[in-house]
Amino acid sequence: MNAIYLENSYLKDFDATVIKASGERIVLDKTGFYPVSGGQPSDLGSIVRDDEEFKVLQVEPAQDGIVHILDRAGL
Repeated sequence: MNAIYLENSYLKDFDATVIKASGERIVLDKTGFYPVSGGQPSDLGSIVRDDEEFKVLQVEPAQDGIVHILDRAGL
């Protein structure tokens, strides 16, 4: 997993591929979303696929990558 937020903390847009999905929880091959850490909240935002928007409610570190928790399943 490529944490591109470490390279550019002002990044607004990026392309990524879903490598794992389970309900509202997804892992991407790379992310610009900073995960929750040390009492600091995670970044919020949205992921768009084919003009359909999924809101990112929380981002958490996990053993298999950085998990993005969405407002609904289907991505």
